[in-house]
Amino acid sequence: MKTSKVFVAIMATAMALAGCTSEKPAEKTGKLQDILLKFSDGSQATRVPVNEPTIGGKKFQFNSGWLFVAGQTGSIIKAVKINTTGMADHANNIYLLSELEAAQGVQLTGLRAPTDVLVIANSPVTGTETSLQEIEAKWADVASQSNYTQTVLLGRAPLTPVNSTTKTATVAIKPLVARIEIRSIEGEAVGAYNTIEFKVKGIYTNNFYPAMNFRREVCTASGSTTGADVVNMGSDIVNYVAGPNYPAVLFDYVAGGLPNSAYSASGKKYTFAANGSTASYWAYSLIASDVVNAAKMPQILIRLGDMILDKGLPTEHNFSAADSYVSIDKFFEAGTTNQVTKLEPGHVYRIDKITFFSSDFTNNPNESFIDVIAIVQIANWLDHPINTGVQ
Repeated sequence: MKTSKVFVAIMATAMALAGCTSEKPAEKTGKLQDILLKFSDGSQATRVPVNEPTIGGKKFQFNSGWLFVAGQTGSIIKAVKINTTGMADHANNIYLLSELEAAQGVQLTGLRAPTDVLVIANSPVTGTETSLQEIEAKWADVASQSNYTQTVLLGRAPLTPVNSTTKTATVAIKPLVARIEIRSIEGEAVGAYNTIEFKVKGIYTNNFYPAMNFRREVCTASGSTTGADVVNMGSDIVNYVAGPNYPAVLFDYVAGGLPNSAYSASGKKYTFAANGSTASYWAYSLIASDVVNAAKMPQILIRLGDMILDKGLPTEHNFSAADSYVSIDKFFEAGTTNQVTKLEPGHVYRIDKITFFSSDFTNNPNESFIDVIAIVQIANWLDHPINTGVQ
């Protein structure tokens, strides 16, 4: 499978020069400088394929974007369009990503007192913006960030002096979102019961941020930071229906049981897995905030149908007349008591197995919660394999 490159860092070196430039008029003072731009090849980083629900692996991609050089007031001095296909047109500030990844890099000349570099890809930015503040006020909602090939990638860093004539900046670009993936769901009969079987009819994410601006501040779906907070759909399942307040990309639901799944029974355990393959997951992209707050972490709701304990035995208990629910609101790093209290942008939190006991499910969502043990492996585009269990 062909995968587009995602660059991880940018090194911009600015050297003092004399000369003229066609700079934007906002910056009138300071030395004229050249900036040498080099993008590192994302294949040098540790990246693991991320799978869509029951679909083959896909990676986040840099399709096209912009590099902005700004002065001390945030006004844009230079806007460079970056494409991955087509022809370069340097006279009109259009470059190919391959040029920026080449060993010699690309030199931008005659810039007046540059102070900051911002890179953004897969976004509504047009290049006509006049300041970094204008760009960073734009936003994307959670529903628009579910497609790996269109996820906004961005990063900003100051140019810092190395000596009297040279400045450098390293910009790490990251998406606005993190990813939660679920490989399988396992129920285990406990107490007096010996067997359990069920269908997974739905997987829902809850307690999510609706949007984020390009300053990486959480905001409402209309872009306002005033009153921005997580959205919680509550304990009534009628709320968990696609609509203006609950994007369809945040859940999967099929009344007869999620398709492309496999069932297996072993002793007291019954497992429902995505596509019956270790390469497939149910996956959901969520806005990733830098704020550490366990109460703002997403929740996972599993909707179970046709639940039967001890089927065919004298102790049979049939719950199939109504759906049952397992609710999860805490994640822990495997092998530790460390609770995961925020989602890191560009990380994939992979749950290999959510395990619940026959005493854990409830008649309504979010009536009681179990905890998930997550194996968190941090790297850029990070994969987080997750094992789960009840604390």
